[in-house]
Formats: sequence, structure tokens, C-alpha cells
Amino acid sequence: MLPFGLSRRNEVKTERGDVQQLYLESSHVFIQISAGQRGLNPNGGNMKKHKTLLPLSFILFTLALLLSCTKPNPQNPFDPNSNIKLSNLKYERLGLNKIKLSWDKNYTISDGSIIINRKIGNEAWQSSYATINCNLTQWIDDYVDIYPSVSYKLRLYFKAQQIYECNISINDYLTIYEEGICDLIAMNGLDVKVAGNHAYIANDDAGLIIIDISDENNPMIVATCNTPGSADEIFILDQYAYIADGASGLQIINIQNPSNPWIEGTCSTPDYANSIQVSGNYAFLTCGTGGLRIIDVSEPNNPFLANYYDPITWMNGIYIQFEYAYVIGRYSGLLIIDISDPLNLWIEGTCSTPDYANSIQVSGNYAYIAVNEKGIQIIDITNPSNPQKIDHNNISYDGWHISIHNNYVLIGNYGFLVINITNPFDIFVVGQYELPYLSRDVIINKNFFYLTDCQENFRILSISL
Repeated sequence: MLPFGLSRRNEVKTERGDVQQLYLESSHVFIQISAGQRGLNPNGGNMKKHKTLLPLSFILFTLALLLSCTKPNPQNPFDPNSNIKLSNLKYERLGLNKIKLSWDKNYTISDGSIIINRKIGNEAWQSSYATINCNLTQWIDDYVDIYPSVSYKLRLYFKAQQIYECNISINDYLTIYEEGICDLIAMNGLDVKVAGNHAYIANDDAGLIIIDISDENNPMIVATCNTPGSADEIFILDQYAYIADGASGLQIINIQNPSNPWIEGTCSTPDYANSIQVSGNYAFLTCGTGGLRIIDVSEPNNPFLANYYDPITWMNGIYIQFEYAYVIGRYSGLLIIDISDPLNLWIEGTCSTPDYANSIQVSGNYAYIAVNEKGIQIIDITNPSNPQKIDHNNISYDGWHISIHNNYVLIGNYGFLVINITNPFDIFVVGQYELPYLSRDVIINKNFFYLTDCQENFRILSISL
């Protein structure tokens, strides 16, 4: 038995001839060779057997060389029969100019680099575009100029051997198409909310309209409820629809039976009630120059004014999250009001906007405001006493109304944009629906958009990725 458990016969050329046998004798390693091939028998006579003593270090080196040559390592990237491959490539858009790719690998290499070549669309291949460690299983491309739909190709190499090639068709745009449409009886739906199988629409001078949306292909009006003013915005809570009714203030409509709504209570406000939120036993309404009005609605049939805040500007939007009311003034931007005690209000913080502020939504630590021409302004409200505007990608769009769902913001005007806000510092458009006339409001619920427009239509739109 040879050292290290090697038992088979191996041959190697040496200056003394061909190795015929290696064996141990006492404490020495011997090689038995045949002479005559390297000048030991230049006359070509009969081969003679010799017992030659060589240094142990030489023998071990020779053995290692034999094994490395006769038994290829399946993980050797230079071996054409090796199986060093990547698989299961996935991609994820992280921002307007950023994409993350991840993959599985079926090898173990302790050192080395992977070279990445890239090709976008019809552009030429970019050789050695990036270099990453061979043990990584993901990579972020910070310089991708991806359009709504594009071919994105990669070739990955390890020590000059190509180990992967992919061709991804990147299409992050939502596919949006119409499912059903319903006529809103000669008025414009200014605001829409969905609860269960019904859509509730604040329909301007026509008051409240309730639509059965259980069949998205055939939405049908099931009831209406006229209000004395102009229904601008609606808030649904339990069995009531609370309506900011323009010059007629607050209207509370009982919708326990959606087929038979009726006004249960009303409360007047100064100027023009245009936006509403309800929290606990109070309704909060912005009323133009009439400021913020807080109305006690603990008894829906007998609402009354509990408190108010008179600003020096026009107020036209409100959103409540926890103990704060986020209010926008058309000309003054964002106003954060502490409402932990609705009877004792105080201003917590303010922040200007780059243009007229038209509509507001809040999610987590950020306020999202639709503004004229600038599209959207995002404000960090982590510290309500010191809100900060975020310097994000500019989306040129005339933002009239805004809604939010999970990681998406919808901004409407002539149709609407769908914006991915997963990273508020790096937002990007993932969908657009265009109309030849103004849309009034749009929301997303499950896999559908619900939209009202200035042509007296209510639309249900499907979404697919």
C-alpha cells in the first residue's frame, strides 16, 4: 500500500527511466524503474531492474501531480466537463434606475470573481460591465436605464468560462383595461369609496350614489340620496356615509341598507366643506376659508360643532393618522395638527409645497400630496414637529387627486398615473391610464381600479402584471 492510501500502479517519466513500481522498505520510499529509455542503456540492450532511493519530498510531489492530472476536479472552471452553472435568475425593480438580480448557484468556489457583460435593447454588448465576488448570489445594477418595456441580457463568466446567460424581458408597466362602466345620472362623481360589494360616490349636486359592483362587468346603480348641497367627498365608517356637502356642511347618511339610504343627521359649517375624515366620535372637515371644523358625531342624528381652527389660508384636504390631522392649504402646503384631544388643538409642524396642494394621503412616515404641475410631493413626517420634503425623482404631471394602496400611489388628472413608492426617495411610474377628459377620482381595491370622470361615468378597470 502506498502512502495516503494509494494502491494502484502509476507511471511517470524521470531522468532515470520509467517508474514501474513504488513501494516501502523499512523507513524509505523506493522506486523500481526500467533503465534504457533515458540513456541508461544507450545501446538498446536488455532492460535492467534497479532499486533507486529518491527523497521522500520528491515522491510526494510526484504523487500529487499524478492525482491532479489523472482525476479532474469537477469544480475546476477550466475543466470543460465541469458543471459550474447558475440557475433560477430573478429580477426586482428597486427604483427608476436600479434593478436587483438574484440567482442560485450549484458550486463552491472559495475565491475568484465573476465578470458580467450586459446588453440593453439594441445596444452593443458592454464587456466587463461589472465584476463581483464569485460567492455572491445577488447583484444590484445601479445604472440601468430601463424603459417601460425592454430586453435586458447578461452573460456571466468565471475565469474566461461562460457560466450563465439570461435574456429578461422587463415590463414593469401594469396592464390596465376596462371591465365595466356605469352612467352617473348627469353629474360628476367627485369622490369614490368602496365597501364590500358597493361603491359609494359623492356625486356633486346629485348627492350620494350607491353602485353594486359585485359583477365588475356590469356595475349598476342601486340607490341615490340627494343632499342639500354639493357632495364633494365621502367617508365610510360602519353603517354611515359622512359627506362633506359643500355649502351645506356635514351630511350623515345611514347606509345600513345600501338599497335604501337616508339622511340621519346634518351640521352646518362656514364657507364650503370640501374634505372629510372621521376618527372616533368626531368628524373633521376642511372648509375653505372656514378652516378646520371638528364635529361631534357620537349621536349621528344630532351632530354638533365641538371645536374649530381658523387659518389664514384656504383649507382643502385632510387625512388623519393616529393623533395627528394632516391638513393641506391650497397656497400654504402641509399643516400638522395634534388632535389627541379634539377639544384642545395645537399646531405641531408645517411644510410648504412647490405648487398648489390639491389632495393628500398619508402612509407610515410619509405624507403624499398631489400638487399642480409637479405631480407629487412626498414629505417625511417621522418627526411631526419638523416635517421634511424628500428630494425624489421628479414626475411631471398635473396632480389633482391622489390615493394610496400598499406600495402604490395613484395620481389623477386626464386619467391617472400609478407610481411605485416602495422607496419614497426613488419613485417611478409603473402604469398609466389616459382619458381625453378629466378624471375626478380613482382608487384601487384588490385587483381593480374604480374611477369617476367629468363625463358622468363610473368605470371599473382591471389590473394585471
